[in-house]
Amino acid sequence: MEKDKLIESLLQKVEELSKKLIALELENSQLKARLTKYETPKNSNNSSIPPSKDENRPKRKSLRIKTGRKPVGKQKKRQYFEDG
Repeated sequence: MEKDKLIESLLQKVEELSKKLIALELENSQLKARLTKYETPKNSNNSSIPPSKDENRPKRKSLRIKTGRKPVGKQKKRQYFEDG
């Protein structure tokens, strides 16, 4: 008889804890959803990560103005001076 009471009380406790677990899991998922709204990813501006490790870092644009001429290499210059 005492065993039956003990088993019954333990089953009630398990049921209470499982309900509490479900409630806490729901609260946890809601809090995670709220946190992602405010969370910003780390980059070189807000942490000690170097700029080369930034994800989706902007490409650097060259400040040189394009002339439209073809680049002349060392071989072409050498040929020009030997012929001239």
